[in-house]
Parts: sequence; structure tokens; C-alpha cells
Amino acid sequence: MRLGDVRAGGHAVLDAPEVPAAVARRLAELGLRAGERVQVMHRTAGGGRLLAVGDTRIAIDRQTARAIPVRPAEADAAQPTEAGAQ
Repeated sequence: MRLGDVRAGGHAVLDAPEVPAAVARRLAELGLRAGERVQVMHRTAGGGRLLAVGDTRIAIDRQTARAIPVRPAEADAAQPTEAGAQ
């Protein structure tokens, strides 16, 4: 499965992107690294994606979204519960 296949609101764990080294380095600088958990916040009309990585929002184009393999992640996995926070 590719990041471009994840529906809006869906969560995924990134695998190593299949892009040139310079692009992979820039994605890593933005926080998009293998093993990182992301949420697809919005799908654009042109096929791009708005991603949530922690508290950061990152927009990527359709071509980049198709070049990043992912595996599914549970929506509430690794999310802090409000019952324990005070």
C-alpha cells in the first residue's frame, strides 16, 4: 500500500520512500521518515495529501504520496488517553 492510497482521516506508518536520495533527505528533514506514524488529514483535488506528523502539518504532492510505501496503523495506537492526563 502507498501513502496515496490512505483515505482522509486514516493513519499509517511510513516505510522508506522510493525517491531520489535528495528528495528522501528533504522528506526526512520534514519529519517523514521510515517508521514515522502519520495521519492523512486531507486529500486535495490534484491528488496531493495534507499530513499530520505529531503537531506538524505537511503537504505533499500526488507523485510523492505514491512513492512512499506504508503499512496500516490503528487510529488510537500511540495516542495518549485523556483519562491519564491532568
